[in-house]
Amino acid sequence: MRKISDNKIMNKKDGSALIVAVVIMLVLMMLGLALLLVSFSLSATASRQQNLSQSREMAQTVSRQIAEELTSPDAGKSELYEYLKENISIDANRSASPSKWPYYKAGVTYHEKEDACRYFKLNSGDLTGTVSDDTKKAQALIDGTSIVMYWETPNADAEGSDAEDGVILTVSVTCKDNKEETTITDTYQLNAVVNVDGSCIWTWREE
Repeated sequence: MRKISDNKIMNKKDGSALIVAVVIMLVLMMLGLALLLVSFSLSATASRQQNLSQSREMAQTVSRQIAEELTSPDAGKSELYEYLKENISIDANRSASPSKWPYYKAGVTYHEKEDACRYFKLNSGDLTGTVSDDTKKAQALIDGTSIVMYWETPNADAEGSDAEDGVILTVSVTCKDNKEETTITDTYQLNAVVNVDGSCIWTWREE
């Protein structure tokens, strides 16, 4: 019977150990990659949640500010209030001229969304101080915020200064932070009262 030398047995053992070592290294590498992917996924999720939270907070802040400018006791002093009173007019928009702000009514020429919507951006010029990461972030949030308004009326055929009574104003505030965005839509109803002297008092009420 032929005997196997100790040297050949050692070579076989060395080969098996090498294979086991390679397998262990591959397993460790796979575990490391899996942990790296999990860490990246958690980081991306946390970043998205933070961006979504910031966009939601910004949209809520702007929406509250608009509500304050329209419904507070001092609303008549705000630029937004004056802008609406100057531009919302049944009589002025009777012919639905593109130079005016027509009311929205689907299916009616010159009163579709593309005619009736007005788009606004926030003024970032009020930011002061040194240019830091915080001001840059605030600047990005302001630049990523847009406001869309349109109005509807139940009195499209009415005449006179009280024709705007019952107007519904829709305000949509959209804030985008990176790829995450939040939109908040509010509606306001107008109560227009004509005084004895002919002046008209506007009062907006949030629906």
